[in-house]
Amino acid sequence: MKLAPFALALAFAASPVIAQEVAQGDKIGTEIGAIASALSERGYEVRKTEREDGKVEVYAVREGRRFEIYVDPETGAVTRVKEKH
Repeated sequence: MKLAPFALALAFAASPVIAQEVAQGDKIGTEIGAIASALSERGYEVRKTEREDGKVEVYAVREGRRFEIYVDPETGAVTRVKEKH
């Protein structure tokens, strides 16, 4: 009897979720708190949020990289992700 595939599946199921980068079109929330929480769950450290030009603008850091993330507060969709160099 082969247990290797079962053991591998069990180990994968027990491992922590790998954080994913946010991308344009992802729906992450319509309120600033929900947006910040969704980004934190994806491995981002939210530094600042503000409403500007009808969008929620989030300044965040992930793995040492800085990002500006824009979210439409009506749909909750990410409209732009800009990495700052």
